Amino acid sequence: MGWYEKIKSVFTDSSRGCIGPNESEIEITIPKSLYIRELAIYTATSLIANAITQSEIKVYENGKAVKNEDYFSLNVKPNPNESASAFWQKVLEKMLRASPGKGALCFISKGSLYCADDYSIVEKRPFLGNIYGGISVDQYLMDRNFTSDQCFVFRLENTQANHLIKKMYDDYGQIVSKAMEAYKESNHTKFKLKVKGAKAGDPEFNETFEKVLKQPIQQVTNGEKKVYIEYEGYELEPMKIDGSQKNSDDVVKLIDQIFKITGKAYKIPESLMLGNITNMNDVIKSFLTFAVDPVADMISKTLTGQYGLESWMQGNYYKVDTSGVNHVDIFDMANNIDKLISSAFMCIDEVRERTGMDIIGEEWSSKHVLTKNYEFMEKMMKEVKEGGNSSEKNTDDGGRD
Repeated sequence: MGWYEKIKSVFTDSSRGCIGPNESEIEITIPKSLYIRELAIYTATSLIANAITQSEIKVYENGKAVKNEDYFSLNVKPNPNESASAFWQKVLEKMLRASPGKGALCFISKGSLYCADDYSIVEKRPFLGNIYGGISVDQYLMDRNFTSDQCFVFRLENTQANHLIKKMYDDYGQIVSKAMEAYKESNHTKFKLKVKGAKAGDPEFNETFEKVLKQPIQQVTNGEKKVYIEYEGYELEPMKIDGSQKNSDDVVKLIDQIFKITGKAYKIPESLMLGNITNMNDVIKSFLTFAVDPVADMISKTLTGQYGLESWMQGNYYKVDTSGVNHVDIFDMANNIDKLISSAFMCIDEVRERTGMDIIGEEWSSKHVLTKNYEFMEKMMKEVKEGGNSSEKNTDDGGRD
């Protein structure tokens, strides 16, 4: 069941209506405050998902990084209909919004990797592995079940942040709705229609009001028209409002509070959730450490663990590398780049690739170099010892002369 269907089932009583001739279109009324919650959750999940899609999923065989079919599927195009970015966005969206105990289920079919739109646990088997069924992709229902060793289930925590936020919002959403109503009420101009004579309950007046007066009055009060035609015997004038008008600050503060709470649940820095970033490096480091790296580690271990202990012991594994998420300015990093190359920590091609530039691909650019400022301890001690003996020898010779 998708998000729209879930919303529709919750607000069936408030639905307005209407099923078309083909019974395929349904119009429903959803509280506006609910969109604030969904926007906050979307902001949090998309931040994490975007960070993962910008990361490289490295594939290792016999302990060495390779670019094979698996690398292409995980980083470029997993199936005929999706890019890797779209695929991992979907995986993270499903995982972070899943109900407690569930996650995002992915499987391989005809050499392509897919993420299920929906699935169910047919049988829970804590010792043998669960059996999954009811798996659908793009409204296509798979006609088979999958065992736990035939699919990937990406799940980080049993208690999903999304579930807790929704529970908390049951009460908090009412506060937001009331604040919005109070803002509209205090800032909405009200009018009164003065009618000469006693016409309360007069059927003729009621009919006249409904057919002649009601619509023009509503258009004036809603700001749709600037001119109101006043008939003889009727007078429309604005009502005096006691008390001061409210501004939107209270509503904005409540909305910000929802974003802050949602960010805390997903371990995202407050400034990143609100878009008020002053120290980018510190914020991104905190974001990667507490929100993104645990997800990246889970994906790495889920992919690696699926192929068993023997394959892992042979040096075959997967690793989500999030080090390239933070934007790198090569001019700001010039000194650090020099240190990375001169200390033999990275070769020129590795540095260029990490900074988003194309590799040179020559033999010399793939070699690691070490300047004379860096020496191994054994060599340094040897040179010190030899230099000391030579110096003593020269001193003795000079004394005999």
